[in-house]
Amino acid sequence: MNWTEKSKDKVALFIPLLWLAFFALIFTGNGLYSMYPVLLVASINMILGISEGEKINRSLFWVWFVGWTALMCVAITGMNYYYFKFGNNAPDFLMFGMHPSFFFLIGVLWLGGFVYLGFSFCALKDIWLPRKKWDDFLTYASSLSKEERGEE
Repeated sequence: MNWTEKSKDKVALFIPLLWLAFFALIFTGNGLYSMYPVLLVASINMILGISEGEKINRSLFWVWFVGWTALMCVAITGMNYYYFKFGNNAPDFLMFGMHPSFFFLIGVLWLGGFVYLGFSFCALKDIWLPRKKWDDFLTYASSLSKEERGEE
């Protein structure tokens, strides 16, 4: 996948607009829906972060961007669905002993996101940080003086 610096700049311009949408949703009493613009901000930052020059690695794109974004969409949608279905009332069933909305918040959004990214970081470590890049960094870091490294 290729894209230019100009297209990256255009995509980055959506970030402040999404933050405005976030605040507008909160101030209009639609705070639960404000999680969608925040997800888009995180997704834009992720896609900008996985791009290297004008290229995006396909594995990183599909696993990190598409996979994580889909997981977060499921989490936010499930949380909103069950919140609006039951509100503060006790539902007829629980998910792992939790209100279904809380399960999607804690179990899927928070814990699921960490587990998904953690395992995918390990699985794709040779793509996002090849051994040569790491060795070059170590060489560079060892060449710095103590003052440059922030040591006394």
